[in-house]
Amino acid sequence: MIQAPEVARMLDRITREASRPALRKIMAQAQASGLLEGRPAELAKQFAGLLWRDLQVGLLLGVAERPNPREIAGRARGAAAAFLQLHPLPNDTPVS
Repeated sequence: MIQAPEVARMLDRITREASRPALRKIMAQAQASGLLEGRPAELAKQFAGLLWRDLQVGLLLGVAERPNPREIAGRARGAAAAFLQLHPLPNDTPVS
C-alpha cells in the first residue's frame, strides 16, 4: 500500500478547507441570530458531510462522475433539508 501524507494534506487543503471558513461564518451568523444552537465549526462539518456524502471518495477513486449543476443543486437542497431536520429552530418542536 502506498501512503502519501503530503498529498493527502494538500487534497484536504484544496477541497475541504477551501469552503469551510465561509460555511463556519454562515453557521456563526445563524447562531448569533438565534437560528442555530451549537459550535459553528461542528455545524459546518456536519453540513459538509450531508452535502458531500461519499462523493469525494468516489471522485478520488474515479468511480463517480462529477455532478452537473442540477445534481449539485439537488444535493444542496437535500443537505439543507436534512440539516434543518437535525437542527430545527430552537423554539420549534421537531416534526415526527
